[in-house]
Amino acid sequence: MSVEKYLGGIGYLLVPVCALVGAFAAAPHAPSPLLRSLVLIGLLMVAVAWLLLGVREKDALLMATGIAMILAPIIVVALAFAVVYPLLKPPSPLGAPFVSPEIFFGRLITVFLISAIAVIVVVALHIAAHFRAARKLQISMFKYAGAAHAAALVLAIALTIVLFTTFLTRAQEILEAMLVGAPPLALLGAVVIIATIAAIVQIAAYVLSAVSFFKLS
Repeated sequence: MSVEKYLGGIGYLLVPVCALVGAFAAAPHAPSPLLRSLVLIGLLMVAVAWLLLGVREKDALLMATGIAMILAPIIVVALAFAVVYPLLKPPSPLGAPFVSPEIFFGRLITVFLISAIAVIVVVALHIAAHFRAARKLQISMFKYAGAAHAAALVLAIALTIVLFTTFLTRAQEILEAMLVGAPPLALLGAVVIIATIAAIVQIAAYVLSAVSFFKLS
């Protein structure tokens, strides 16, 4: 029995299913901690699936994808804890904070940069692994899944650019709307459209990845 087949297939399905349940379930009744736990379990299953597939096929890229997906969040959480931990300590007897604001913000920026690099590495490996698996295993569904994940990434970048440029060019209008409790209409139009398309493409990508793993022999 191919363990990675079921780990990858179920893991890739678990993530979008939990996300959809969390999005559409009534907030007071949605077991959000449980859903978040299931999403993390799904992502861990996917990471282990890529690692095992890489070991089976003796492929360094596939193994690196699984290892990166496991290590990246651990590194980010550890760094974030290292930054926040000094704030949990009581101030010195003289009333001075345990860490100066300059050092704190310097560390915060460092964590942000390392986190951004880790995300970029994982995303790049994840997409590349799909195309490698398609070529090596002769399963075309992996190629379609990789293309869908790449498209979702492009849409996410487009969404970030639209948010950033819109806020810069219409900051006063947005802030005035927020101050009176009105929705920032300047942001809603294009953002909602791009976000909706990106979400649909990302869900499709996860489903295609699940089907790809289920096709493993």
